[in-house]
Amino acid sequence: MKYPVVALNQVDERFMYSEYHLDKEKGAFIEIIKSPEEVRIKIDKFSMIMFYFTVYTGKLFGATKFDLLLNSLPSSFPRNINEIAVIEFIRTNTMIGNKTFLKNVRAIPPGHELVFNNKSGEYYLNEWFRLPGDIDEKY
Repeated sequence: MKYPVVALNQVDERFMYSEYHLDKEKGAFIEIIKSPEEVRIKIDKFSMIMFYFTVYTGKLFGATKFDLLLNSLPSSFPRNINEIAVIEFIRTNTMIGNKTFLKNVRAIPPGHELVFNNKSGEYYLNEWFRLPGDIDEKY
């Protein structure tokens, strides 16, 4: 399955991709809805499609590919290595949680929706799905 490659700056009002077009919440999906007030990005419960994001100078930047996100950022964006994420990756051969190799860039966790307020520049992650017996983990 080939997943979509999309950056926020390519989306005008709405972007939707789903393996299961009739019931998006059964498979891999990503939904992006932009309005003057906010941006909402919802990903599937198993995180088959990654979405990386950062807030810089009060603006939200994001993409489904890490390099696409980096290329959309201003040259002044600090690209500081996340040493903890690098060590965890070396030890486990996977990224743990929603960390990335850069300190200021994160991934939306599985079963979450990112809601970004365009006026305040603040965001929160809304957990819309949880596996039964899932432990509480602060993202």
